[in-house]
Amino acid sequence: LLRWMQNEATERLLLMRSKKADSLDEYNRYAEEKKPRYVLIIDEYAEFKRGTGEDVDRMVIDLAKCSAQIGIHLIVATQGARSQFLSTELKEAIPARACLAVADKGESRLVMEKTGADRLSGDGDMIITANEEDPGLFLQAAYASDEEIDRVAAFLRNEKG
Repeated sequence: LLRWMQNEATERLLLMRSKKADSLDEYNRYAEEKKPRYVLIIDEYAEFKRGTGEDVDRMVIDLAKCSAQIGIHLIVATQGARSQFLSTELKEAIPARACLAVADKGESRLVMEKTGADRLSGDGDMIITANEEDPGLFLQAAYASDEEIDRVAAFLRNEKG
């Protein structure tokens, strides 16, 4: 799927360049065949990265660098806040972050580039930042049961448009 998404990104960039469009919205305004937006969710990035022999970081970084422009959006999640999984280049390519409670200031700095996530309660408290300079917004995440998640996923699969 990641390789397919990378190929789709390349195709979109070439199509947009040929039409001199700076964004997917601009391209779709004039295209006969509209391109949809995609959201690629990689849950448990550390495990995903470990389980492949490919350079997953490189593919994700390349996608992230052009994703907003071409209508492919990424959500990368991991419970393994370790530097071998969250490289500096990966964090630069994905500046927006959401973080739940972490064990210590070191993990908070690794994920958020600042402390604060180490002081969260762990009961759904989270910090969201748009970039490194953003001081962050403290939020309370909602609980969603497996049944609710299944219903939402079924609804989204059946949506047209």
